[in-house]
Amino acid sequence: MWTPTGRRLITGSQTGEFTLWNGQSFNFEMILQAHDQAIRSMVWSHNDNWMVSGDDGGAIK
Repeated sequence: MWTPTGRRLITGSQTGEFTLWNGQSFNFEMILQAHDQAIRSMVWSHNDNWMVSGDDGGAIK
Protein backbone atom coordinates (compact mmCIF):
# COMPACT_ATOMS: atom_id res chain seq x y z
CA MET A 1 0.00 0.00 0.00
CA TRP A 2 1.41 3.40 -0.99
CA THR A 3 1.68 6.14 1.60
CA PRO A 4 -0.64 9.12 1.02
CA THR A 5 2.23 11.17 -0.44
CA GLY A 6 3.19 8.39 -2.86
CA ARG A 7 6.83 8.48 -1.79
CA ARG A 8 6.92 5.20 0.09
CA LEU A 9 5.34 1.76 -0.08
CA ILE A 10 4.33 -0.27 2.99
CA THR A 11 3.99 -4.03 2.77
CA GLY A 12 2.68 -6.47 5.39
CA SER A 13 4.02 -9.99 5.80
CA GLN A 14 2.93 -13.44 6.94
CA THR A 15 5.16 -12.97 9.99
CA GLY A 16 3.41 -9.76 11.08
CA GLU A 17 6.09 -7.35 9.89
CA PHE A 18 5.68 -4.08 8.03
CA THR A 19 8.38 -3.21 5.52
CA LEU A 20 8.74 0.41 4.44
CA TRP A 21 10.16 0.82 0.92
CA ASN A 22 11.52 3.93 -0.80
CA GLY A 23 9.24 4.55 -3.79
CA GLN A 24 12.01 5.94 -6.01
CA SER A 25 14.88 3.52 -5.43
CA PHE A 26 12.74 0.58 -4.17
CA ASN A 27 15.21 -0.10 -1.38
CA PHE A 28 13.75 -0.94 1.99
CA GLU A 29 14.09 1.74 4.66
CA MET A 30 12.72 0.02 7.75
CA ILE A 31 11.26 -3.25 9.03
CA LEU A 32 8.88 -3.11 11.98
CA GLN A 33 7.34 -6.05 13.88
CA ALA A 34 3.74 -4.84 14.05
CA HIS A 35 1.61 -7.95 14.67
CA ASP A 36 2.04 -11.42 16.16
CA GLN A 37 0.22 -13.07 13.26
CA ALA A 38 -0.03 -12.62 9.49
CA ILE A 39 -1.15 -9.14 8.40
CA ARG A 40 -4.30 -9.41 6.28
CA SER A 41 -5.45 -5.83 5.73
CA MET A 42 -4.20 -2.24 5.83
CA VAL A 43 -6.08 1.01 5.16
CA TRP A 44 -5.41 4.73 5.56
CA SER A 45 -7.84 6.89 7.53
CA HIS A 46 -9.90 9.41 5.56
CA ASN A 47 -7.59 12.25 6.64
CA ASP A 48 -4.44 10.18 5.85
CA ASN A 49 -3.08 10.63 9.39
CA TRP A 50 -3.47 7.01 10.51
CA MET A 51 -2.99 3.58 9.02
CA VAL A 52 -5.06 0.74 10.49
CA SER A 53 -4.06 -2.89 10.05
CA GLY A 54 -5.63 -6.24 10.89
CA ASP A 55 -4.16 -9.71 11.34
CA ASP A 56 -5.22 -13.36 11.22
CA GLY A 57 -6.00 -13.39 14.94
CA GLY A 58 -8.45 -10.48 14.67
CA ALA A 59 -6.14 -7.89 16.22
CA ILE A 60 -6.60 -4.38 14.83
CA LYS A 61 -3.84 -1.83 15.30
